[in-house]
Amino acid sequence: MFRIQTAVLTAMLALAVTSLAAAQNATDSTRRDLKQDNRALARDTVKLHQDIAMRDSVSDTLAQDHKQLKAGEAHIDSLQAQLAKDRKAHDTAAVKQDEKALKDARKAQEQELDRIKREDARFKAVEAKVRKERDAVSDTRSDLKQDRSSVRSSDLRQDQRQFARDTVTLDKDKAMRDSAQDALARDHNRTKAIGARIDSLRTQLAKDRKANDTAAIKQDEAALDAAQKAHENALDQQQREVGLLKQVDAKTRKQEDATNDVHRDIKQDRSAERAHSTPASGRHR
Repeated sequence: MFRIQTAVLTAMLALAVTSLAAAQNATDSTRRDLKQDNRALARDTVKLHQDIAMRDSVSDTLAQDHKQLKAGEAHIDSLQAQLAKDRKAHDTAAVKQDEKALKDARKAQEQELDRIKREDARFKAVEAKVRKERDAVSDTRSDLKQDRSSVRSSDLRQDQRQFARDTVTLDKDKAMRDSAQDALARDHNRTKAIGARIDSLRTQLAKDRKANDTAAIKQDEAALDAAQKAHENALDQQQREVGLLKQVDAKTRKQEDATNDVHRDIKQDRSAERAHSTPASGRHR
């Protein structure tokens, strides 16, 4: 019966080891994805900050150009008012000077408008780049979140498989320990029975010696010698069984500790999974 249980437990253990290896490969792949996403996030974040800085610089330049354009318009209005005033006064020299200044101001205003158009186009291009980079960062963060969730789930599944494997091993060790304890108990009973027989033989030997029964004495001595040898063999067997029981018991305690450790890991994994899933659901609300 014990051999059948051991064979079943061994088969279950082999299956658990195979499943654990496959789970480990999947987890390793996810961890590599997580590292890649972390590197991509760092790279994309640097690029995003650079693009934002460039956009802000272009925005500042564009704001300054608009102020300059507004000042130019005010200057043109002033020149036009002065020209009208000088024309009314028939001041030919002043009119000529005003017209030249007005022409130069309008030319400068056109150049300022051209520069604003270029800066505006540049701003739109940089702004589009910022939006694209921000989307890339957002996507990478989403991938990271999924990878971390997958790793936590993989860790949980891996711990569960490890727990199943350790449980099978623990049951096997317990079965071996119980078998060793049963064998030791049988050896102890056998040793005790032989000891009682030795006492009985010694009593019979003493009785036969007192009766000077030579044939009976010879028979008792032979039986006593055989019983004493059997007792020594039983004691040796009992010592071996004690040594085996100590080894199996130590292995069982070690396996119990390993199983308890994995059980605690499962609790921690589940707690971490709940901690990360609860805030996410709260944000969606």
